[in-house]
Amino acid sequence: HTDYQPVNLIPPPLYGAATLAAMWLLQKHYPLICSSAEWPVVVGWIIVLMGAVIDLVSILSFRKVRTTVNPLRPENTSSLITDGLYSMTRNPMYLGMAIMLTGAALIMRCLSPLFMPLVFCLVVTVMQIFPEEKTLQGLFGDEYRHYKRSVGRWI
Repeated sequence: HTDYQPVNLIPPPLYGAATLAAMWLLQKHYPLICSSAEWPVVVGWIIVLMGAVIDLVSILSFRKVRTTVNPLRPENTSSLITDGLYSMTRNPMYLGMAIMLTGAALIMRCLSPLFMPLVFCLVVTVMQIFPEEKTLQGLFGDEYRHYKRSVGRWI
């Protein structure tokens, strides 16, 4: 038995872009329960903006303490951020991306792309978050263990 540990090789924004492309393909080729109403577009853009703000605030938190924001190099993390958005979710940047994808699904006005943000969350959890957690555990030990117990992975 070997413990498979994925390696961070793909930047999470590429997972987001691939998810968005899959959503567009689903909407175009497999439209399911579509609407011509304008409200999904308006609500969708508001949700996209909310996700973008969450991402921006998260990035600024990293810049403030001068630690790496590079998701491919979590071993270069010099500080564990536990305040602000990071006191509510351990992964606000990924949550912001998932929120933006949910808004994009609404903008597309069809039900078919709406499940793809969940696929994004699953893929990012396995391919990105699990390896990051292992690295942060090694870097910050008990401090990170306590943080994991007090703050949820997503929400």
